[in-house]
Amino acid sequence: MIDRKLFQKTFSTLHASPDTLSEVYKVVRRNKKRHILTKGILIAAVLAMCVTVAGAAGIANLIKANVMPADSVTAADLHAFDADSISSDMPVMLDNSGQLVDLPRMERVALDAETMQRLVGDYLSTVDATVEADGYTISLKTFLIDESGSGFLTYTLSNPNGVSYADYGYGQVGTPMNPILYIGEVGGHAMDAYTYLDTAASTDTELHLVLYFNDFGHWQKGDSLLFSVKSGATGGRSAICIIPRTYLPVTTFTAESGDTVTVSALGIRMPTPAAADAVTEVVLDELVLHMADGSQYVVQSEEDNIMNWVVGLGITDEDYHTIGNAYIVSQFDAVLAQVRSGVSLSAALESVDGFQRKLCSSIAVGEETGQLDSMLDSIADSMEYDAQQASRRMMTILEPMLIVLMAFVVGFIIIAVMSPIIGSYSAIESSGNV
Repeated sequence: MIDRKLFQKTFSTLHASPDTLSEVYKVVRRNKKRHILTKGILIAAVLAMCVTVAGAAGIANLIKANVMPADSVTAADLHAFDADSISSDMPVMLDNSGQLVDLPRMERVALDAETMQRLVGDYLSTVDATVEADGYTISLKTFLIDESGSGFLTYTLSNPNGVSYADYGYGQVGTPMNPILYIGEVGGHAMDAYTYLDTAASTDTELHLVLYFNDFGHWQKGDSLLFSVKSGATGGRSAICIIPRTYLPVTTFTAESGDTVTVSALGIRMPTPAAADAVTEVVLDELVLHMADGSQYVVQSEEDNIMNWVVGLGITDEDYHTIGNAYIVSQFDAVLAQVRSGVSLSAALESVDGFQRKLCSSIAVGEETGQLDSMLDSIADSMEYDAQQASRRMMTILEPMLIVLMAFVVGFIIIAVMSPIIGSYSAIESSGNV
């Protein structure tokens, strides 16, 4: 039996018309007794609508990834969790006075292939897809996602002339092409994603990378993911459509207060506490996992200055934005995704239609000089002054315009009132003469 509501929910993210959904549903229903054929029809329908959405989003090249069950845990998968393959060294950061900032330390733990196979082996997928742009070749390798939207994707980035990258500390890097992992369609909501370097396997001409990702409210089970890169030469986007075949289960724990937390081998999701209200700021001081064998693992601790996560903790509120312009807000998912993938803030903001050019230029200066916070304060003051001056100029222009407008209004009222009176006098005079 096919659940129509579930069918419609699954396909709704592709923005197909109701008629298209109805026709696809009828076709699948007629062939429900033939499981293999039904599955083929569903995949074909998804791909057809993916192509339609891709055309609307301006994608120059859309590739459907071949997602298959993984035979076993690969070295790349193991390296995604291994303490020796991805660096946990802290970045060096200075404050405005030149003093070293005390950053939290990261403690990666060792993991063997047998344990990883037991935890995630049945849900691990191989992804066979390759995209080329600007002389670089990106080949997707393996993929894993849980029921909450947390996951990772391993891939390689190669170029025979060499591949450079920026080291951001904790193993995170910025690379050419700067991939963005979109939910459902390019240009829509994007996963929170960070790229990490597998130092054990990388060479000068080929980087082995792990893209860790998570979502804070937009992703739903059944959504497809689009691994998107943009060509610097042509400006066109290429995307690889990944349709998850299975999901790593999550376990939900409920406290006496009613608060819940979902846990999987990939991540932890904590909704806003039940006691929080609209003005409450939720601050995480400490998060510790206590195991059944009596051991524990510190995920985060302010007191001990430990941060053992790679994507982060976030809270979304769809009804609140610090930016009042809905058009600009709609462009910020892509900006956030670019910044999280390693693009500088100034470069990411250049793609926003509605910002002044001097804003991005000033931010770039702040990034290069290490004075971004003070530069942002200066930009805010400058733009506030510009806004005040613009308001004054507008008032200066409006005052005489209002006076002229009021003159027209008063004149119209006078004419409207006096015309009948003058007409009456004229009528009286005319009757008197008679």
